[in-house]
Amino acid sequence: MACGSGFGTIGSMQSPIDLTTNLTTPAADGARRLSVSYHHLSHLTTEDAGWTVTAVAEPGGVIGIDGTQYSLSEIHCHTPSEHTIDGVGADLEAHFVHQAVSEEIAVVGVMFDPAPGSHPIDMVLTSGPQIEPIRLSDLVPFRAPQFSYVGSLTTPPFTDNVRWVVLTERLPVGVEALTEFADRYGPNNRPVQPTGSESISYG
Repeated sequence: MACGSGFGTIGSMQSPIDLTTNLTTPAADGARRLSVSYHHLSHLTTEDAGWTVTAVAEPGGVIGIDGTQYSLSEIHCHTPSEHTIDGVGADLEAHFVHQAVSEEIAVVGVMFDPAPGSHPIDMVLTSGPQIEPIRLSDLVPFRAPQFSYVGSLTTPPFTDNVRWVVLTERLPVGVEALTEFADRYGPNNRPVQPTGSESISYG
């Protein structure tokens, strides 16, 4: 599986897209933030999916959107990023894929820039046993301004009606970890898709 309330009307826009700040609508005050329960420590189980590494965390990561709860089911990454913001991408984009009981999908996208040293996201980029626990909240800057819209999965079958939240704050990824991941899997991003009149909110 690959891949926000004030998320707009359910539509058929394909993802990823260029998120342009001057073409968005402000998020409603009561809908501009997700409800998030990401504060526990968790061990990750990673697997080589061929086109990326998929990481599954122990149960407990939950977000709420418009009164619906979505449980974290998978984390995976794309290099370079799939979404762009005002035409600018990043070296890495992580997708935190969530699913509701109704099987509706919500994805949180976080962009990363390379930096010296090691960083929490590095553990997601390596296929192999994970020993050290990771604090999921260290991977997602939920307090950052965010874009939200309804789009699609970014890998086949490109299913639509996926609720997206893309955060504007970029986090660091280790240079060595990113290089290893990019050499093995990159580029594994879907190109930016055209946008229509669908609602995209920002705030």
